[in-house]
Amino acid sequence: MTNEARYARSIRRLSHLGYATAVLGIGTFVGWAMTAQVASAVIAKGTVSVASSRKSIEHASGGTVSTVDVREGEMVKAGQRLLTLDATETLAQIDILRTRLVAAMAKERRFDAEAGGSSDMDISGALVLSRVGDADPSAVERALAAEHAIFLARKATNDRQIEIFRNQRSQYLSQAESHEARLGKLDAQIRDTGERLEQLRKLTDGGFVAKGNLVEKQNDLGELEDSRASIALQRDTARSAADAVELERLKADQARQEEIGKELADTRADVVSLAVQLETQRQLLSRNEIRAPQAGVVQNLRVRSAGAVVVPGNPIMELVPVADDLVINMQLPVNFADQVSPGMAANLRFSSLQSFHTMQMDGTVERISPDAVPDEQGRRTIVNGEIRLDLGSAPIELASRIRPGIEAEIVIPTAERTVASFLTKPLTDAFAHSMRER
Repeated sequence: MTNEARYARSIRRLSHLGYATAVLGIGTFVGWAMTAQVASAVIAKGTVSVASSRKSIEHASGGTVSTVDVREGEMVKAGQRLLTLDATETLAQIDILRTRLVAAMAKERRFDAEAGGSSDMDISGALVLSRVGDADPSAVERALAAEHAIFLARKATNDRQIEIFRNQRSQYLSQAESHEARLGKLDAQIRDTGERLEQLRKLTDGGFVAKGNLVEKQNDLGELEDSRASIALQRDTARSAADAVELERLKADQARQEEIGKELADTRADVVSLAVQLETQRQLLSRNEIRAPQAGVVQNLRVRSAGAVVVPGNPIMELVPVADDLVINMQLPVNFADQVSPGMAANLRFSSLQSFHTMQMDGTVERISPDAVPDEQGRRTIVNGEIRLDLGSAPIELASRIRPGIEAEIVIPTAERTVASFLTKPLTDAFAHSMRER
């Protein structure tokens, strides 16, 4: 065999070996691609925040700032005073309302005594002090003393009026009794005169007495009867006057009681109204000190000096809670929203933290928004979600450094598929689109 033949044979062997190797390699790759499983995942961006979000600190009624007790970025405790509003006007209103309430309660005490017909008024201030709370005891005593003086003066006036009515009625009744006594005497005289007249008539009929004497006696009887009628009229007039005086007294007493009842009802209404107004002002005073609802960090402090005006309902500052659990607010591309659901595991990568390697930790999808919204720049549509952090899986270095505001990359494994499916999907999708009639 010549050298050329041996060389050609060697080339054929090498070619066959190459073909066999290529076929074996391709077959092995196809077999691996058809059976090997690779995991697919959704990648999204997110920002670390607290679970309950930031607390906006506001004031319902607003006012003028007296003191600012915190600074931007300061850590505060729950209940710590953040800011104090000027309370001058509120304190003045409280003083005015408290004085009016004490006066109204003292007046109510007087009307109660007058309505009950009491001979004196209770001037102890214990009940007033217990109801008003922070009233000045000396002011309460002065108010009660003033009403007590009015009570005594009004009682004296009423007693004098009653005495006048009583005296007038007594006089009329005395006159009636006097007339009644005179009527008794006249009745006796009339009876005697009548008897004598009857005897005189018999004597006149017998001719023993002149008829002129009979006529004179008849005239005397007539005068007595006229006098009796006049005195009886005077008696009845005196009795009627006594009854009229009593009726006038009853009317005056009824009018007085009605006036006292009306004044008492109005005063009680004033007491209730003033008590409510006073409590409202006290509530406003208690809200003049704005305190932290929970522990956190002061952020976006908008009021920095005394004299600034706080607008009702406008944010004064924000409080970032530190005791709440940390979460990641996820911004998920809308085309991946159907692949993510609550409960799925997530891998969190914090490449923004300076370290020799990218720090990672685990998390769990807590919720997915049911609707898509534009992102903050308005350039794309996203679905908001929340990832709960598993701090137990984080390295100590990461757990100590993670803070609200740090950005994170979120990798959420979704499903497994073969390498062949992964490689051929773009071709099959393109083929499916190209076969549609346009």
